[in-house]
Amino acid sequence: MAIVFLFYLCIIVNLGGFTEIGTLAENLRCPSQCSCLGNFVDCSRQGLIAVPKDLPIWVTRLEVQYNAISELRSEDFRGLKNLTLLDVSNNEIKFLNGSVLEHLSGLQQFKLNHNKLTEFPKLIGLTSLSSIEANHNRITFIAQEFCLHMPQLKAIEMNNNYITDISPGVFPVNNVIHKINLNNNRLETLESGCLDNLTSIEVLKMNKNRIDRIPKKLFDKLTQLKTLEITKNRLSRLDGMSFQNLIHLQMLKLRKNTISTMNDATFFGLKELHTLQLDHNNITTVSSKWLYDLKSLKEISLHHNKITRIEANSWQYCPKLVKLDLSHNKLKAIVKESFKNLMAANVLLLKNNNIQNIEEGSFHDLVFLTELELSNNELSWTIEDMNGTFSELHNLESLSLENNKIKSIAKNAFNGLIKVKTLNLLNNAISTIQSNAFETIVEMDSLKFYSTNFLCDCKLAWLSQWLMAKKFEKSVTAKCQHPSELEGKSIFSIDPELFKCDGNTLKPVISISPISRKAVQGDNITLTCEAVSTKDSDTQFNWRKDNMLLLNPITENNVGKDNTKIIRYSSKLHLYDLKDSDSGVYQCLISNSFGPAYSMKATIEVHVFPHFSKKPFDVTVKVGSAARLECSATGRPNPTISWSKNGGDDFPAARERRMHVMPDDNIFYILDVTKFDEGTYTCTAKNDAGSISANLNLTVLQIPAFVRPMERIKKTQEGGTTVIECMAEGIPKPRLTWYKSNKPLESNQQRYFFTADNQLLIIVQTQASDAGEYKCNMTNTLGHVSGVSKLVVFRGDKQISVDPKPGPLITNPSDESTTTGIIIIAVVCCVVGTSLVWVIIIYQTRKRHEMYSATPTDETTLPGEVAGQGYQPYPDGTLYNGPMTVQGYPYQDYQIQESGYESSSGQYRAPRAAIFPSDVDEEENNMTAQLTFHEHKNRDNSDSDINYPNSETDSMKSSQSTSSTHTSGHQTLQTFRPILSNSNTFVNRTQSQSDSCENCEKQRHSSSADIHSCHKQSIHSIPIPNGVALHHGSLPQPPGYSSLKDSSCIICNCDNEVSGCTSQLSQTPPYSDPCNHHTKVPSSPNGPHTSCHNSSNTPDSDNSQEKKPPAIPPKQHKHSHLHCNTCSLPNGVHLMVNGSVVHGAVDI
Repeated sequence: MAIVFLFYLCIIVNLGGFTEIGTLAENLRCPSQCSCLGNFVDCSRQGLIAVPKDLPIWVTRLEVQYNAISELRSEDFRGLKNLTLLDVSNNEIKFLNGSVLEHLSGLQQFKLNHNKLTEFPKLIGLTSLSSIEANHNRITFIAQEFCLHMPQLKAIEMNNNYITDISPGVFPVNNVIHKINLNNNRLETLESGCLDNLTSIEVLKMNKNRIDRIPKKLFDKLTQLKTLEITKNRLSRLDGMSFQNLIHLQMLKLRKNTISTMNDATFFGLKELHTLQLDHNNITTVSSKWLYDLKSLKEISLHHNKITRIEANSWQYCPKLVKLDLSHNKLKAIVKESFKNLMAANVLLLKNNNIQNIEEGSFHDLVFLTELELSNNELSWTIEDMNGTFSELHNLESLSLENNKIKSIAKNAFNGLIKVKTLNLLNNAISTIQSNAFETIVEMDSLKFYSTNFLCDCKLAWLSQWLMAKKFEKSVTAKCQHPSELEGKSIFSIDPELFKCDGNTLKPVISISPISRKAVQGDNITLTCEAVSTKDSDTQFNWRKDNMLLLNPITENNVGKDNTKIIRYSSKLHLYDLKDSDSGVYQCLISNSFGPAYSMKATIEVHVFPHFSKKPFDVTVKVGSAARLECSATGRPNPTISWSKNGGDDFPAARERRMHVMPDDNIFYILDVTKFDEGTYTCTAKNDAGSISANLNLTVLQIPAFVRPMERIKKTQEGGTTVIECMAEGIPKPRLTWYKSNKPLESNQQRYFFTADNQLLIIVQTQASDAGEYKCNMTNTLGHVSGVSKLVVFRGDKQISVDPKPGPLITNPSDESTTTGIIIIAVVCCVVGTSLVWVIIIYQTRKRHEMYSATPTDETTLPGEVAGQGYQPYPDGTLYNGPMTVQGYPYQDYQIQESGYESSSGQYRAPRAAIFPSDVDEEENNMTAQLTFHEHKNRDNSDSDINYPNSETDSMKSSQSTSSTHTSGHQTLQTFRPILSNSNTFVNRTQSQSDSCENCEKQRHSSSADIHSCHKQSIHSIPIPNGVALHHGSLPQPPGYSSLKDSSCIICNCDNEVSGCTSQLSQTPPYSDPCNHHTKVPSSPNGPHTSCHNSSNTPDSDNSQEKKPPAIPPKQHKHSHLHCNTCSLPNGVHLMVNGSVVHGAVDI
């Protein structure tokens, strides 16, 4: 000390004086209230209320614990540059100023335990500080970046405070903190990002808090963390990949929470984790789903949970697991898959469960297991009635079976345990041990059991000698219960000769075992078991199913004696209303105080009718996508699932290898669905009890597409018939709309027709004005597509229309738009051909001015026709629609659709050509003309007995009745005739006949023809000229018809006579009225003709434009002729006689 004093004295001198000698000397002395040892100054337990002021500058460790200091001031530590440890624990400090330690630049440890701080400030000047302890305070708040000025800080301990949360920013960036202890606080919610700056942390402990969840990405930046403890919190579930970036984590403790749910891949990413503690939670199932990726795990603690099941292959992702603790759970059975893949396990702890059965082979993979703890279970049956349960544990050294209710030990119970050194059988009431039961345990050096229930007969004589040879007398307690003379004696004290068998069967012996049965669900069966014994001592009856004790079974137990003093035991197990769950292996167990007896096992098979667990449902998919058809069923035996399509096994998808069946999931996939996959699919589930089936409809939707692209340029000849195709496909069936020059194209135009569901646009008598761009737009619920054709019209080789530019290529969103085939082409050709014929026929009908009869000839009979009757003539010879009877049913007011006349209204409808039956529109707006007075009068006086067999009017529909629809199976074809509006068409029907025709005579060429008289306004028979083709009366003449080859007849009205001429008639369509200002009457069914009437004025001539129903002539023979001698011709009509054209009146 003298040398030190001289050293400081020299310093003072060199500094220039002795004025400071006194002060410096004080700073060199140990404070009077403290004790010093070297550089350590201890001022604890001195009752201080402030930090001593005379602290020596040489102090490096200062402790001021257990005082009453309430405040720290910056001047308290001025000049203590050598101070490295400051401990002010167990004081009354409530507040800490941020600059209070600014002079302690060398301070390394700062302890503030057991004070009353409520917040932790942002301290400055502590550039060397590496550790802070503020345990057992009242801190609720930590300042932002509180350790910003502590660049060397590595450890923080703030246990037992009131901290409720950690805000983002509390820990500054670029810190080097390695350890944080926040145990026993009040943390509830950890905000995402609050730990992001702890990139160097290795140990984080947050035990005994109130944390109820772990936010995603909470630990993402803690890549250096090695130990994480969140024990005794309120976690109830763990989400998947909650710890995925903790790649260096080695120990994870989540003990004493309430965790019951762990999602898939909960611990994914923990590649270095070797210890996982999950004990004291509410986990019920061990699953590989949450154990995924724990490749380095060596120890897992799951004791004190509620585990009832270990799923198959649960441990496949834990190949290095050494210790598994499943104690204190609720396991009832160990099955073969329970511990599969635990190839490296050394220790397996299963004590304090409810394990009743261990299947043989359950320990197959535990080849390196050295310790197996099975105490406090119910494994008596495993030891008493099974062989080889432990036979695969060749390296096992310690086996504990304490307190398992074992009464007897079978001879082969411990087979395979060749290396066991310790066997614990304490707390079991063992009565019998079969001879040499321990013989295979050759290395055993410790055997423990304690029992006073031994049956000391001749079968136990070997035991005492073997135990003494192995020197187990001190660790084994074995006393006799029977015979009475040996009761209570140790087996080691009894002479071996006294172990005798007297012929009595004290332990029950099974005499009748239950029999295996097969039954149907809902049946009732009874299993019977019987045993015998010579002494009744606390007898118990039990039944097992699948090696598990049946709880509360319905049994009937009896104990009886016979004259031989043999006690007979009988037990019946009743199974009512069998269910699928009743299937299994049953066994009877009858025991008394001397031991148990096990019956043979009986198998009960309950056949359960299949029941759909997933019933198929209708599926709608688009073309090209995948169809998923689900169907699964339960039953016993497990039903097989089969599929059929439309009642057969023809699957287009199977032939094209687009069908995939997943038997495990009972899912039927059809890939790249086509329209041919559509149909009804039947799922059938079948087993031995029966089969069930269910249907689903697979609907395939297809966006509109072209069967083949539209022609870009369509060339046609003037006057010809043009067909533009728009062949569409799609599901639902697309609606087609046509446009010309971007304007909708209607079908009510005279020369435009749509057929085949608008797939064909037909233009009759094509003109130059028809040239242009035709657009077809097809639409359904899935989309739309358009195509364009440009029509070019030629006259001969010369184009007479503007040559359009080639139309754009068709853009079809479907890959199947160009699909064609022979069938489609054939159908299209048929449709086009048929449509052209009908369009030409109807077009010619429109052009003609005559109103033709609806009566067909005998050469043409339409399907579904019924003989018509009831057509009645007017006085002037015209016919009207009178009452009609079809097969005995009267049809009143029958609408004559062929003429466009409606009897109910007395009006004419506007005409429209009908190509197909579907084209008939009964809602057409009517173009009407009222009947004249004479027409009504003549109608009332007309004859009503004229009959027209096979009349086409039988296919018409009444405007007032819907009962006239045919049911013959044929669809009635209806054709409408145009009503011309020319003012010259209709004239008075009472005109004089003398101005037009003279010298009429009637000639008959066929007696079979029914020829009627010629009346004033109409005729009934027309001759068929030779060489003229025969046509249906309701059909027009072919286009281009110009003349009659042989002879024609012009029929004239001549005072109740008919005159005719046989000259050739030259006329070009459309046919002109041959009688100017005269009434034209309908043509004969056998050919075109004209008629004329007197054109003189009559009182009714003002009504010349009024319309009336056209006459319907009777059926005529094709060879009847009528002739007249003189007829007048109107302007524009040319009569050719002997090759010369004649105008005006003609004498024949």
